[in-house]
Amino acid sequence: MKKVRIFFHCLLVGFVLLLFFISFNYDAKSAFFPLLSAGVTIVLGVAALITELYPPLRPYFETRVFQIDLPEKEIELIPRNFLILTLWLVMLAVLIFFFGFLWSLVIWSFLYVIFYGRHSWQSALFVSFLLWIFVYGFFVKIMGLDLFKGVIFGGMT
Repeated sequence: MKKVRIFFHCLLVGFVLLLFFISFNYDAKSAFFPLLSAGVTIVLGVAALITELYPPLRPYFETRVFQIDLPEKEIELIPRNFLILTLWLVMLAVLIFFFGFLWSLVIWSFLYVIFYGRHSWQSALFVSFLLWIFVYGFFVKIMGLDLFKGVIFGGMT
């Protein structure tokens, strides 16, 4: 199981590094948040990778402030669940490409809450609406970012 965790951390750090370098192509205003979040994620991912590769260093990276003492149980990787979650993320990426970031969040979160979360359509609509308000309000209005509009709405012109 240790090899799976090391592989996952390497995959995560590599993917976020790719996104980090892609963010340099954005204009300065749009690149701020992706660079900040990717930078923090890279640092945390490398720290997690170090603790997996060198277990004696683990105490230097751990804190017990938020830890609940539960019996340690090895996490079981179920291929079916991994495939389902991967398909949800691929669907989100495809939706973002075609419909843009804001509309994709509404569509994807609505479908995710209904089908994967197994909640009512009213709850799904409420969650989607709150997520849209937060993203639009924070990223578009407060930070002034120009989010990707999608191919359908002229984002690739």
